[in-house]
Amino acid sequence: MTAEGVVHCGIYHQSEGKRVSLSACSCCMMMMMMMVEFALISVCALVGLFSPAARAAGPLPLPLPLHTADPVTGGERARLEAPYLHLPVFRHFRKPRFNKQHFSPAHVKGREPLPERVRQILVPAPRRHPKTRMNASGPVRVACSARRMRVRVHTASLGSSAERVRVSLGTCEARKATESSAFFSNDLHECGTQRRVMNKTVVYSNMLYYTSDVSGSGKETFSVPVQCRFNTFHYSYKIGFMPSVKALKIYKPMKTRGSVTLTACDAQWNRLSPGEGFVIGQPMYFKAETLYVPDDKRLFVHFCHVTANSSHVSTPQVKIIDNYGCLIDSERGSQSRFVNGTQRNVVRFTVDAFTLHGKVQKYLFMHCEMSIGSVVPTATSKSCTYNHLEHRWEELYGADSVCSCCNSSCVPVMP
Repeated sequence: MTAEGVVHCGIYHQSEGKRVSLSACSCCMMMMMMMVEFALISVCALVGLFSPAARAAGPLPLPLPLHTADPVTGGERARLEAPYLHLPVFRHFRKPRFNKQHFSPAHVKGREPLPERVRQILVPAPRRHPKTRMNASGPVRVACSARRMRVRVHTASLGSSAERVRVSLGTCEARKATESSAFFSNDLHECGTQRRVMNKTVVYSNMLYYTSDVSGSGKETFSVPVQCRFNTFHYSYKIGFMPSVKALKIYKPMKTRGSVTLTACDAQWNRLSPGEGFVIGQPMYFKAETLYVPDDKRLFVHFCHVTANSSHVSTPQVKIIDNYGCLIDSERGSQSRFVNGTQRNVVRFTVDAFTLHGKVQKYLFMHCEMSIGSVVPTATSKSCTYNHLEHRWEELYGADSVCSCCNSSCVPVMP
């Protein structure tokens, strides 16, 4: 789409000394409005992880109770006024509980309800922990966390006192020992612990070695295997909410990525200050510029005319550029011309300083219309200067044939 704009700029004012000075420039760009309509969609995401971030020995639900004890007073906290979902931090299983395609946009054709099996995973029924946990029987107890294996050996139940018993977990000695027990607490990768995957679970295995002095018969040695098992698939939860889907209409203005400016410059194309000016009959230098153009586009000046006031429809008028880029002032035998440059977002041209119909006025205003078009010049997007030596119109960047209509009428090509 071609971006178009109109620039209205005051050029200069005249004084009795026949010098002209610049006044401030202002730029007006056309805008379009676009209505965008969209619907909000809520997505629930489930995460499958293969990591030992679960408790050992199967899933352990972590429901949030309705009432919790206040840490200061010990009393019960007040019930929440609004209902909320009681979700666990995570739940873990040996394999996925449903097909993930249920959450694919290609699978959903309308607002049909989710299968009941999926709903049970999204909002699991709350389950409470027992208030007390039974002590594990036997002389060896193992507790597993995401990173560590903790083992307690009740040496007294093995029939030997602690002074005559030596217990080790793989290559590690006990961290702590009492008269009746030995304690181990080590990372899962320490003490020669082996990791392997069995039946869709991650298993960390080691051996507990027991050595005791037996009177009259030397030493007695045996070993006991210990393991930590973790499920490989996890469902992770966050606090849920019930979204309200509502179609919205948003009106957004469409505008270019940068404003268009028309600036009066000196012979080195530096911006003139308001106190500087031009001498009547000498060239004035102008630069039209926009901040951005795409790689295959270029800025073009289509029309420019001068008036005695800031209104672009006021009379009298003197045309400088007409017919979609024909610098007609160059045909009058002046020094007016388009000036070559390497920047596609800049158009430079010169115009001889003049008076408007011989009237001496303080200010004169130039009004220009420009657009961003194809980098290849056309009959309606060009920069043409008249060559008096060759008696022909010449295009600055492309084929001169696009300037053939400068002496007639350049008509846009209808799609």
